[in-house]
Parts: sequence; C-alpha cells; structure tokens
Amino acid sequence: MSNEYINDVRAIDGISSPAKFVLFILADHATAEGIAWPSLKTIQRETLLCRATVCKVLNELDRCGLIERTHGGRTTRYVLHTADAASRARAFVSVTQTSPSHGHKRVSVHDTDQLVRHTDYPSPSHGHKPLYN
Repeated sequence: MSNEYINDVRAIDGISSPAKFVLFILADHATAEGIAWPSLKTIQRETLLCRATVCKVLNELDRCGLIERTHGGRTTRYVLHTADAASRARAFVSVTQTSPSHGHKRVSVHDTDQLVRHTDYPSPSHGHKPLYN
C-alpha cells in the first residue's frame, strides 16, 4: 500500500465515483513505485462492482492517462500516473474559492490544463423551481 498514491487519488476530481473507487483499490495495492497487479476478480470483490463495470472503468482510467496497463499472460500490470493530475488539482484548489450559489470549480482529469465549472446547487435563475415555497 502506498499512502502517497492514495492521497493523490483523494485530490483528483472530475471522474466517476466507480472510477475513483477503482483508483483507490489500485493505489491500495500499489508499490512505492506506483505499480499494482490486482486481478479483475480482486478489484470486483473489493469494490463490489460487476466485471463489466470494472472493465469499463479501467478503460476510462487508461484513456484519461491516470493508469497505464501492460498485459502479460494472465497478469495485468497497472502503473499509476496520479501524481501529476493530483498536484494540479491541489494547486487549483488552494487558489479557488467555492460558493454554493456559484457552483464549484474543479480540475477535470480529461483535460487537466483546462478548468471545468460544475454547478452542484440548482438555482431558480437557471430554470429550476425552488424545492419549497
């Protein structure tokens, strides 16, 4: 287990919950060099996700550049590339102010050089009706 990689995963935003959960599992199994090789069955068992979801999530993480997979026989080796994305996320969070009325600004791992704005709280000015009158 590498606490460094687990902390890096904590700082990453902009990916799905299952993807973040799988990243946590990979980080938990990672060596100090960021290499892990848990089986799909192990990832399934530890995340409680079905095989199809785990495979989809691993493809998503690979496309985002957060992991690199190497297949060798019956074993898949995962190399975590979370430190770069996490450091950019931490730097951004330290200078960003968040406000419920304006939404939260986050770093998207799909393009970590560009900031993405997410609105977590609907506002009547956006066409949403208030929950209570």
